[in-house]
Amino acid sequence: MKTELIVLLSAAIAFIAYGYLGKRKSEDPINTKLSSFRIAAGLSMSFIGGAATIAMAGIGYANGWIGLVDPVAVVLGGFGVILLITLFPIPSVAQGTSAFLAGGNAIRTFVYASCSFFVYILLASAQVVALQKIFIPFVGEQIAFLVAVSLFAFIVGYIYLGGIGAVTRTDIVQFVVVVLLFVLPAAYGLITLTADAPSTESTLRSALDMRTILLLSLSFVFVPLSQDVWIRVRSANDLYTAKKGVFSGVLIYGCIVTLAVALGYYSSQYGIKVADSESILPFFFTSQLGLAGSVTAIVILAAVMSTLDSFSFNLISTVSEDLGSKVSPKTSLKKRRLIAGMAVFASCVFIAVFADSVLSLVLTALMIYVAVIGPGFLLKKYVKNEITLWLPALVTLVTILAMGIMGSNIPGEPYTYIFAHMALIGLLKAMEK
Repeated sequence: MKTELIVLLSAAIAFIAYGYLGKRKSEDPINTKLSSFRIAAGLSMSFIGGAATIAMAGIGYANGWIGLVDPVAVVLGGFGVILLITLFPIPSVAQGTSAFLAGGNAIRTFVYASCSFFVYILLASAQVVALQKIFIPFVGEQIAFLVAVSLFAFIVGYIYLGGIGAVTRTDIVQFVVVVLLFVLPAAYGLITLTADAPSTESTLRSALDMRTILLLSLSFVFVPLSQDVWIRVRSANDLYTAKKGVFSGVLIYGCIVTLAVALGYYSSQYGIKVADSESILPFFFTSQLGLAGSVTAIVILAAVMSTLDSFSFNLISTVSEDLGSKVSPKTSLKKRRLIAGMAVFASCVFIAVFADSVLSLVLTALMIYVAVIGPGFLLKKYVKNEITLWLPALVTLVTILAMGIMGSNIPGEPYTYIFAHMALIGLLKAMEK
């Protein structure tokens, strides 16, 4: 146990150290020309995280192939991004992502940026919780939380110093780790497992509830609106590089998550029993492949840390560019990013103290982001009066947050919120006449 902890901490320190290598050539943290490989590695790793490794294997184990809804939705969303890149000019690095999605309108930019802040706070906090859970088996809950917070502090540090360049450098290393320590062993393990006859004691239980299925499908809409995507598109060498990077990134993600779902599904079909479905991934690696528990932990660590730095970078960019430039335009970008980094760190740690479920945080965040930003982005060409766009977005954001605080769900969410938002835009447009 002590050796595995040392190995795990060494891997975490190595990932962080690599983030501090190199210097940013410009004060603009996004002004870094990215190749298609760096875009693909960055997108695939930022999307994977703790939920796509542990949770999707667990869904495959307990619920079967319905888990493929997520990777299919992400791939289709990637095609949507390529279509948008073809139809619309790539936003300038001088323009924040929320400003781009809002068409440059100041009020709508503020609403979208506020929504992005809430959403990516939840997403980043979920990864802090996942980081803590990696270390709990080794050091207990309280010390694991301190370890997770300490690692997060160093991550925020290299984001501040290195910008998108630092984030994508670590993405590449973590991508290699995931391929070598997860993809290849998992594929080999599945081949050897399925060489025998299936067990008559399948552990497959039931289908997912409809709300979870709808939330998993939300990536189809989330990916074309994702800050992760547009920040990297803005930093691409050229249009072709951006398209190639996005296409490769979503396909890599789709393959890795499909492998995780298949691992869980076939484990259930061949009678492998675990008390908790989300523990099937580490159990499979130790029982079927004879690998040390630290191998699985390093894979999950790489995925979680990659997602955490991407989401944190999105947050810091949103606060410093879209919000900070409006609140304090005379303050330098460097100082705004320092303040944003400290605010993001404190907010995520605060939420992580009270949060427990990684998947529920991620799915809730996706619902808020898509329901608030999606309709206005799609319909902005057909609406002239800006209040017709930003007011429904604000109402939708407040409604979702209020329902979440009350612990209430509505039938058909998240798509109910999306259609209600679009209906409200239509109603206000009709009133314009």
